[in-house]
Amino acid sequence: RIPSFLILGLQAPMYFANSTYLQERILRSIREEEERIELSKEAMLKCVVLDMTAMTAIDTSGIDAFYELEKAIKKRSLQLALVNPVGSVMEKLHKSKVLDVFSSDNGLYMSIDEAISDISTSSKA
Repeated sequence: RIPSFLILGLQAPMYFANSTYLQERILRSIREEEERIELSKEAMLKCVVLDMTAMTAIDTSGIDAFYELEKAIKKRSLQLALVNPVGSVMEKLHKSKVLDVFSSDNGLYMSIDEAISDISTSSKA
């Protein structure tokens, strides 16, 4: 555990059959982490890091789920960092303009360490 960060690995393609489930699972993990932090009096959650290394594919349903996920995370005043999406996933995220909806607080990183270091330095997470 890294204080103020929730790191989640996406271990499957994100497509029509599972995109809603994955989105809901990520949001449930955020809620559970916020509840755990509240009970333990640890530092507030500030950033959700999605490790996309193992995500091999994404379709339009997955893209739509990312738009909704970004909105939900922003509504909670959290940052979102995407880590190491594979080439085909990155290409689809870029073509769909999903990366354009991210605020300047969100980012794309090559490694979890890079994301944590950059976000910790820039926002004092």
